[in-house]
Amino acid sequence: MSAHSEEGNPKPSRRRPKVLAISSTGGHWIQMLRLRPAFEGCDVTFSTTNLDYRSDVEGHRFRKIIDANRTQKFKLIASLLSVAWVVVSEWPDTILTTGAAPGFFALRLGKLFGIRTIWLDSIANAEELSLSGQKAGKHATLWLTQWKHLARPEGPSHFGNVLGDAPDRIQSETPNDSSPSTSPKIQNPTTKRIFATVGSDVPFDRMINALDQWAMDHPDYSVFAQVGN
Repeated sequence: MSAHSEEGNPKPSRRRPKVLAISSTGGHWIQMLRLRPAFEGCDVTFSTTNLDYRSDVEGHRFRKIIDANRTQKFKLIASLLSVAWVVVSEWPDTILTTGAAPGFFALRLGKLFGIRTIWLDSIANAEELSLSGQKAGKHATLWLTQWKHLARPEGPSHFGNVLGDAPDRIQSETPNDSSPSTSPKIQNPTTKRIFATVGSDVPFDRMINALDQWAMDHPDYSVFAQVGN
């Protein structure tokens, strides 16, 4: 028997993939939180512009970055530097962002450093891609839209949305078996869905209360709302 038994020299455990999940606040952050099941088995660092959001991801690392928009040129520079510090200090295997400006900076830096990147355009952009999304797509390893009609062969791609599968999505574990017990199942096509979002600045309680009442009177609708911060 070898002087070093297997018990004395266990095989090193495989390192978990490191993911940096970065976004702005409000709806961008809510959509990031809806993606958490996809991060199972990963070492995830969440990053956004509001320190209060740390409580949303207890048990994970959290990094605050500086917020800015395209009208705040000097603040954009500060935001870029704060994002760069997070990317360099975390050095993830993959950067995933739901937008907007901070996510765009992270994605560009990721490409520069050879890090895999994923851009998921906000579900609020139902008519066309966001301005950040249009600029970010060509720099992303994986470029996604949450609306099927916005997908293009050259990108972005569509694989679903944060509200769940499309109502007409066919699901089957055994598509070659036509027996009744294993035939493809189609979700109820009559279910209609409403997505309401108020952002992060004003709660709009009266609108949400009215929507709550309306939803109780219309059980054939599925309602999902992002409320407050």
